Amino acid sequence: MSKKILIVEDHPDVRRVLTLHLRRVGYEIVEADTGSSAIALTVSEIPDLVLVDLSLPDVSGLEIAKVIKQNPRTAEIPLVALSGYTDRQIASKALEAGMAAYL
Repeated sequence: MSKKILIVEDHPDVRRVLTLHLRRVGYEIVEADTGSSAIALTVSEIPDLVLVDLSLPDVSGLEIAKVIKQNPRTAEIPLVALSGYTDRQIASKALEAGMAAYL
């Protein structure tokens, strides 16, 4: 049984590249393009990992992390922040919000 990854990214091209690559190496992929759908899918799908864009149209990636980490059912799921921001302060905030890593 393959591991399941939830990709949370509002840019379709970026989401497609991540999805194609990760499927090719054997992961099951679930996709979300908004923060609210990401939270709902995390609860319903219980993925093994969530890759989260920090800049989404409705809910920030930081807020997604806080909500997921507060839910006992999803709190142990590792979250990895994906961002084009190189500011160390943003990376620090992502880790404080519960992200396991910042890419």
